[in-house]
Amino acid sequence: MPYTLYPEIHDTTISECCLLRGKKVTIISKSIITVIDFETTGPVYHYPDEPWQIGLVQVVDGKLAPETLYDSLLKVGIRPANKYVPGRYDELKEEVAKAPSLQELWPELQPRLHKPLAAHSIGTEKKILAKYFPLFEPPLWIDTVKIARVAFPEWKRHRLEVLIENLGLLPRLKELLPGRTFHDALFDAVASALFIEFMLQQAKWEKLTPYQLSRIHPHLYFQLLKQEKKQAATGI
Repeated sequence: MPYTLYPEIHDTTISECCLLRGKKVTIISKSIITVIDFETTGPVYHYPDEPWQIGLVQVVDGKLAPETLYDSLLKVGIRPANKYVPGRYDELKEEVAKAPSLQELWPELQPRLHKPLAAHSIGTEKKILAKYFPLFEPPLWIDTVKIARVAFPEWKRHRLEVLIENLGLLPRLKELLPGRTFHDALFDAVASALFIEFMLQQAKWEKLTPYQLSRIHPHLYFQLLKQEKKQAATGI
């Protein structure tokens, strides 16, 4: 699908580094970003929403680093899953019941998580990490949905599947993770990382700091959305 890149960041002050909680932070193309994804059960009756799979990968100096791929099933007791939540929980629930808990994986996760974190719509990942590791506070969060809406404000949808397909990244994604698909935690994390890698190849984007990316806001996207709703309401 043809696309137009809207570098809305042209008004952003770009510098080699910025101050983040008193620390010097290099530009993102010279940084390490950990991309994370959880798959969850969804809430059902009196059962809460629980994570049953985690996937991680790092973007190092602007490039996805395949050697950093990490995933694990996460222990969840035998329980129903929300039928509206995609994923393979029902198929894997016996293995999930025998998997390590998220807390048990902390020694492996800790060095990866003490980096700027990125996810495609960060709400779920932020909520889970805050619940299971209440004393942990990541340096910052980068939301790839916001990045997508800044870069492609005219697109109607910015789901991960749409981004990967429209930008021609699906062949490489399948090559990296044969046999997997969307709504697998590692597959989605790698997909988000590939999108970040793609964006950092665009003019000016590679000069941003992680902090600047974490503060980005899709103003034009919401303006277009507002105009579209107004036109639909008035019939003009």
